[in-house]
Amino acid sequence: MKYNGATSVGTLAAVIGGLYVGDASDQEKFLRFFWGPISRIVVEAMESCDMKFPEPTVDIGEIKRKYHAIVEEDEKEKKNRKAPAQ
Repeated sequence: MKYNGATSVGTLAAVIGGLYVGDASDQEKFLRFFWGPISRIVVEAMESCDMKFPEPTVDIGEIKRKYHAIVEEDEKEKKNRKAPAQ
């Protein structure tokens, strides 16, 4: 979905134009109806930027293998320490 500034501004103006002071439940309704379109505008604007994650510069598989090797080694050491001497 592409960002359309004119539509977004019109939507925002319509929402803000409905602002009025009332009791707590009216204010909650206003906030719910206010932030819904605002969040949609922000999402549309960010999607239109077509951002991408950068390619990883590290080998995650290698890091996982090293991590699990260390954990396994630590577990063996713990078992050896807990084993009663006979």
